[in-house]
Amino acid sequence: LRAAAFRAPDLVRAGGEATFWWLATGAYGVFGGTPEAVLRAGDAEVPAHAAGMSMAEAGASAGRRFSPAVDVASGAGALFVRSEVVYGRPFAALEGPFALTLRSARGAAEGDETVPLGIPVAFELAVQARRDVPHPVVEIALPVGAEASDALLAAVERLPAVRRAARRAPGFLRLELGPLREEVEALIPLPLRFAVRGTVAGLAMSAYDQDVPAERSVVTGRRFRVE
Repeated sequence: LRAAAFRAPDLVRAGGEATFWWLATGAYGVFGGTPEAVLRAGDAEVPAHAAGMSMAEAGASAGRRFSPAVDVASGAGALFVRSEVVYGRPFAALEGPFALTLRSARGAAEGDETVPLGIPVAFELAVQARRDVPHPVVEIALPVGAEASDALLAAVERLPAVRRAARRAPGFLRLELGPLREEVEALIPLPLRFAVRGTVAGLAMSAYDQDVPAERSVVTGRRFRVE
């Protein structure tokens, strides 16, 4: 089991029976208790929670080295850590492993688009792989006033192409897809309701392989007139 512990991220991500038994061994105390730990990111320091998610505001900037770490303060046992770094920077169009197309009832339009206030608008996201991608992830910046409701998340997660859908603050929707072969396209309906009148921007997208996040496709957002 100690040897298998080095493959813990792969086991958890794979899902199914392998994940079940891996978590079951931990629940029965095979790996010992949960140690007290601290998450350090840049100048920030927060307790690392045994369950749930710890977040640290690091204040990293271009040209500055950044190495998040978890320090075990006391206790015996195993602590498995998966870190994700969120960068706050504008979206800039970038070619990568995916071709991303967002369509509405009017097609894949560019420029301002008029949408109704308070009535669901049917968007469709097409994700086409330019090469074999085992763990695709798509992150979508939602427009102001358009939220990812529980009903939307449940509907998206029922799609065959989607493994997991989750909200990510501030104003992001994260989709984890099943493996995509080269030239295969996944179609994902996204019904959104706009709750704020006026001109809003959003639906910029970033897609990447979870194992190679530095190589990504980026599509800039669009402007919507909500009437």
